[in-house]
Amino acid sequence: MTRRTECSESQAAGRLRVPITALRRARHTGLVPAPDVSSSQWSQTAMEAMDADAIRAALPREPIAGSVAADRLAEALSTPNPTATGERANVATFVVRRLIAGSSVGKGRRSPLAALVKAKQQEKEAAAV
Repeated sequence: MTRRTECSESQAAGRLRVPITALRRARHTGLVPAPDVSSSQWSQTAMEAMDADAIRAALPREPIAGSVAADRLAEALSTPNPTATGERANVATFVVRRLIAGSSVGKGRRSPLAALVKAKQQEKEAAAV
């Protein structure tokens, strides 16, 4: 039995033993090169050149669940999600998935979410002074 010579995104994350979100972030920041076999697959040579520890270290924090991301986004928009069971959320997990699927997340400083996060960071820094 021969070993496959190319890897998809999920296979690459599995072989490197990193969360797929870490691999995606590393790819967007240039730490991991774009796939070289096809638009979605890396060659064995490219896989061997990837540094799993550097990919893990590039994540600013551990990945979080979609529901937690939705709660944080709702809070950042000054419309906190209700905490009581059965109440409708102001920002649903679906919204987070759509933001990610639409490439609004992780695309650098020009994404609407990046601007929101930057504004919240500036608020925290101003409050700490």
